[in-house]
Amino acid sequence: MLLAVLSACAGTAGLSTPPPETSAPPAAAASPAAPPPAPARPAAPQTAEQINTECWMRSDADSRLRDIDARLAYVKRCVAERTPPR
Repeated sequence: MLLAVLSACAGTAGLSTPPPETSAPPAAAASPAAPPPAPARPAAPQTAEQINTECWMRSDADSRLRDIDARLAYVKRCVAERTPPR
């Protein structure tokens, strides 16, 4: 039954014969340059926890910040810079 409905929608009596091939060149060959990719969607705003985590991870990677007080000052400054104003 489903086959009959689909073949009626397609306008063919049966699915035994494939649709005729077109002689048009492929779309890639028709245009020499591909269109630029669509712009990326803006990222969702980060939560305070995500910002704190990223700043602490950056302080761990920075070999100059061995002292915990220096790391804390760096993280506070990093969070302040990355947090949007309210």
